[in-house]
Order: sequence, then C-alpha cells, then structure tokens
Amino acid sequence: KPTVSKKNFALLTLLGLVSIPLGNIVSAGTENIMVSLDLKISEVSAPEGLFPSIFFIISHTILAPVLEEILFRGIILERLRRYSDVFAAVVSAFLFAFMHSSLQSIPFSFVCGLFFSFLAIYTGSPLSSMIIHFINNSLSVLALFLLKNSLEKELSFIVISFYMAIVLAALAILISSRRELFDLPLNKGILKASRKASLLFCSFTIILFLIMSIWLAISAAI
Repeated sequence: KPTVSKKNFALLTLLGLVSIPLGNIVSAGTENIMVSLDLKISEVSAPEGLFPSIFFIISHTILAPVLEEILFRGIILERLRRYSDVFAAVVSAFLFAFMHSSLQSIPFSFVCGLFFSFLAIYTGSPLSSMIIHFINNSLSVLALFLLKNSLEKELSFIVISFYMAIVLAALAILISSRRELFDLPLNKGILKASRKASLLFCSFTIILFLIMSIWLAISAAI
C-alpha cells in the first residue's frame, strides 16, 4: 500500500510514464551505434497460434510487471536502501537492465529502472512502477502484433500520439505541482566502504540476482 496520498500517487505515476519515451530515445541511440559497428540487433516477433499468443500476452503484460517489480523494487531495492536511496536506485536499475537479454534493451531498461526505483522509494510501494511496467509491456506487445499485420503507419501514429500526451502531461504536473512533491529522502550511510562492499556482495540481494540470472541462462539454452 502506498504511503503517499492518492493524489500524489496518481501524479507521480503519471510523471513516471515519461520513462517510456525517454527510455526509447536512449534505446534508439544505442541501436544506431550498434548498426554503425555492425553489431547484431536481436528482434522479437509475435508468436504463431492461439495458445502461444495467449501465453505470450499474459506472461509479458501481467506476470512480468508484477513479478519483476516485486523482485527489483519490492525486495532488491529495499534491501539495498541501507546504503542510501540513490545507491539502491542505481544498483537495482543496473541489475534490472542486465536481466534483459538483448544488448539494445539494456539502456531502455536502465532508464525505466531508475524511474521505477525512485517512484517506489517515494510512494513507499512498487505499485506505481507495476502500473507503468504494465503499460509499457502492453504497448510493446500491441506493437508486435500490429507489426505482424503490417500496420506500421497506424502503429507509428499511435505511439507518437501517446508519447506526446505523456510529455505534455508531465510538463503540466511539473508546472502545477508543489516543488516538495518531488523531494526524495536520501539516507546517508555511515558504514565504511569496505564494510558496505562486503555486505553488498554477500547479501541476499546479490545471491538472489545470481540465481535468477543462472536460471534465465539455462532456460534460454534449453
């Protein structure tokens, strides 16, 4: 349950939607660099058949937003906040980004991970990031199925319109809201660097991340 008011929760969630177009801009730049270096860009396509499509939609639009936000913003982020909120946000976003397989998706995931982390810190709940995660994945799945049916022009119009609406809404929030709404409480740790490092790399957080990474690698290989 969020610890902020419903109004502030709604405003912050709306503001967090800016992470989607911002992350895509960064990701597009990464893809251009990869093309110039002749690096392979992995592509995801919509599955064939009714049941594979249903499973694909459910896993990407429901299971992934819920489970990933519980792991990265509900567990990892909270356990790393002993070091400081900024440190926890950056590290959890970094781990979140590298859980994604394709190289071009890492910058996008990192940008979104930062937004999601600070939203979770300020609202006191991963619910806000779950909502944005759901919206982003739903748009991605919709894009895959639209592209499958050769509706690139219609898709481009929908996406551009959506991004413009997000940016305008975010600007309106920044102008009309009180400044203190966006002040983040930053915890200043007093532990020495060596002690922090030993606690971090021997922590449940890192162990859990390694286990999930190995599991994903094995699943991909199989």
